Amino acid sequence: MSDTKQAQLTSYLMQNKVNGVKYTPDKIKALKGMYDLDGCSEVEILQHIADGDYMVLTDEEADKVTRKYIRQMLWAFNPDFLAMHSKHPDIDEDVFKSLQDLYENANEVVFHLLNDFDEFVDEAIEAEIHGRGHYIAQYDGVEYEGTINGVDYFVYRLN
Repeated sequence: MSDTKQAQLTSYLMQNKVNGVKYTPDKIKALKGMYDLDGCSEVEILQHIADGDYMVLTDEEADKVTRKYIRQMLWAFNPDFLAMHSKHPDIDEDVFKSLQDLYENANEVVFHLLNDFDEFVDEAIEAEIHGRGHYIAQYDGVEYEGTINGVDYFVYRLN
């Protein structure tokens, strides 16, 4: 039964995206090797991935996911930080505080008030002690890094 379940889960992960991520055997190895899953069987590890408990990304994928998350959460950033990146010097933190009352509905306005979104993202990542992990790893905010077959992978715990 365990071998059948393992084969089914492996096949599922290779053919489908989980949380928008396509998995490869190396990504699965990365999770096994970098995250403390002592006591978990092979099937349990695969089930954790299939359930969306973990995300394993390449560097490029992690940058893309972080950008997307930050773009969706602009309204929630510190108004001082937003004001530092404003296109207009007369748009201060009070403007951004007022916009925060709109929650997610303020994202488009905030986005268009920013001078350089790429610079904003870079500085937002640098400002956090755990970098991209702060934005992706909803469970603990930590980014784990390791190399499998010459490729760097980053593991994030989501649940």
